[in-house]
Amino acid sequence: MSENEPGSRAEGREALGLANAWRECLSSGAVIVDGQQQVVCAVGDSAHLLGLNADLQAHPPYTVLPEALQEMVREVGGSGKGIDARTVELVIAGRGPASLRVSAVPLPGREREGSVALLLTHLAPPRALEDRMRHLARLATAGTMAASLAHEIKNALVSGKTFIDLVLEKNQDLELAGLVRRELGRIEWLVSRMLNFARPEQRDFAAIGLHQVLEQSLRLVEPQRKTKGIELTGSFQAAPDVVKGDDYQLEQAFVNLFLNALEAMGENGTLSVDTQCTGGAATGALPDALGGAQVIVTIKDTGVGIPAKDMDRLFEPFFTTKSEGTGLGLAITKRIIQEHKGTIGVASQPGVGTTFKIRFPALSE
Repeated sequence: MSENEPGSRAEGREALGLANAWRECLSSGAVIVDGQQQVVCAVGDSAHLLGLNADLQAHPPYTVLPEALQEMVREVGGSGKGIDARTVELVIAGRGPASLRVSAVPLPGREREGSVALLLTHLAPPRALEDRMRHLARLATAGTMAASLAHEIKNALVSGKTFIDLVLEKNQDLELAGLVRRELGRIEWLVSRMLNFARPEQRDFAAIGLHQVLEQSLRLVEPQRKTKGIELTGSFQAAPDVVKGDDYQLEQAFVNLFLNALEAMGENGTLSVDTQCTGGAATGALPDALGGAQVIVTIKDTGVGIPAKDMDRLFEPFFTTKSEGTGLGLAITKRIIQEHKGTIGVASQPGVGTTFKIRFPALSE
């Protein structure tokens, strides 16, 4: 192993992250409206781009589409001529102004007469991309520092534990021995988390059932949930629920999210876990050329919520509002999800609760 390999690995991760920044700032979707003015297919990030929570399919356009897009549907459906790259300005509830580049084309064929396809593209403003670049640079720096610091601490721990064991054998103070060993164990645990963040373990991905991973993760937090009297609700409706990944890593990510939710709630709160499929063949829609079918996991709690000032830093390593937190749980969770080609989003209202929405590409049969 060469001396500069850890640095090269960190630089490689940074370069990959900067390249992925464009992908995260670009999102696309497509909506197809048939001759009877029904939305028959909505794929990609259509709902997110339009600021809608509900499924767009099987609804009249006027109930789900903004007026500007309704007008485009009427114009193209009536004239039979497409519209190329029209800029549409929207105001999305909870997000503010948003710009979409929208193209509309009539679908060919007698059986599709009057049908219109809307192609939606959102390009984040330059400031958003710059902020994302700076965030990724901070992550790369934090990872490099964490790896270096963790190695130094771990080396010192080995010598320190040996020396303390010798001292405690002569002292015969069982209470002191237990206290010292417990605190040393805590330091070792913190170092292991830092190393895990800085140098994630490489695993071979395989086809796994997400429902089984979720059930196992919930079993692991069952004692904490029952102790606080937290009600568990929700339903697993994703069919199929198969994704490509590592069950151990995904289990770690979901346990982090569940523990955060439980810690945010007082007694007798509610934890809700739901799954569903959207897009592509998973829902019987037309094949999704933009993003494919997705398995979506929604985790919702009735906890204290997250202050607006903390939302942008939520996934930063070492950022925490807990007195005894490490600030690595959500950073590791996000990294695991991204390694599975997934995305994680969060919405929160102080005093009401927090919702995490995780999306994974569904594995094609």
